[in-house]
Amino acid sequence: MNIVEGNVKRSAKDKLNYLQHAEGSLDELDYQLSLSERLGYIKKEQSDELRSRINKVGYLLTKFRSGIMNKNP
Repeated sequence: MNIVEGNVKRSAKDKLNYLQHAEGSLDELDYQLSLSERLGYIKKEQSDELRSRINKVGYLLTKFRSGIMNKNP
């Protein structure tokens, strides 16, 4: 939701702020995934697959942010 909210904003500064919130939410999700594995709610194989997806999303967010920054130096 942070990305959708930020994308309708006019300024690059606002968009970058919302992307930062999205990255923070992704970090929270990563922590919750680690906790779920440690508590035995999910198996390591499941955690590895989900962490791979989290890393891919993180990569895409970084590229998106870089694109906005390069477009508006």
